[in-house]
Amino acid sequence: MRALAVITIPLVLGLAACSAPGDATDFQYRQTFNKRTNGLILHEDGEGGHAGMFGTNCPFDTRSGAVTGDYDLPDEGEEVQDGEETELGEVTLAAVIPGTVHVLDKTGGIYTHVPLEVPGVVEARLTFDGVVALTGDCHLTWMGLDGVQRADLGVPACGGGLEVDPISGVGVVADPTSTVVVDGQSVVDAAVTGDLVAFDPLTDAFYVAQTGEAAVHALETDGSLRWSVETPGLVTALDDGGASGAAAVVLDMGDGSGAVAFYDGLTGAQIRYADTPSPAEDLSVSGNGEVIALVRPAQTYFFELIE
Repeated sequence: MRALAVITIPLVLGLAACSAPGDATDFQYRQTFNKRTNGLILHEDGEGGHAGMFGTNCPFDTRSGAVTGDYDLPDEGEEVQDGEETELGEVTLAAVIPGTVHVLDKTGGIYTHVPLEVPGVVEARLTFDGVVALTGDCHLTWMGLDGVQRADLGVPACGGGLEVDPISGVGVVADPTSTVVVDGQSVVDAAVTGDLVAFDPLTDAFYVAQTGEAAVHALETDGSLRWSVETPGLVTALDDGGASGAAAVVLDMGDGSGAVAFYDGLTGAQIRYADTPSPAEDLSVSGNGEVIALVRPAQTYFFELIE
């Protein structure tokens, strides 16, 4: 396979045909993280992040590509699934081991660890004062950091993704057969379906896509459609673009090559685009919108977004 590490000069933004021109932006290679990961998130400033690896979880530096520590949980094999500011601090993450959501915060330099028991949990997202967890029997559970369950609702399907507005707690369960918006009291069918979902706090939109299809959609928080756009390749990964207020997607161009594209969260206009030697399986964008991580099976590649 061709690795993105061969890119040692800036990737100049190119715009696909039939798209509105945007401001030129370079995706400039920063560093390679030569580790196999089990879930990876970037922190707000993009200078570091956290990942599951080696049966434990570790912080890392995006400039050196080095692991900067680790935190051993009682069990092994956790997947790092989310990172948000919470009432615990600015650097909080959620790591899932079957049956438990482990909330970890290292804002003050010493870890605060809050284990929350959620039988059957498969996905978890942080809110400011708790978590929202999706279980394998298709229930969505809202729980405070005190371990008290606040709400629990069944959803039609749960074979895809979960994303949550960390302030309101409204969530979207995105499944190829039934995508719904859930607020703790009601379940509302969304205008589109998919298995990938991301929430953008800047534009107040949920982005939805289906792996292997050439489209990305933006939903209002009530589940209605804001916009849909056709992408020049097949979507393999999705995230919000942080402070850029956009949907960020990784594309498989069908010839072994890949691409990264950003679509404005308000209008759907393509605002950034860069070709890559191969498509990534996942991505994370820092909260300030300045660093992206393209995740491959055995490496992660960090890029700066240079205006």
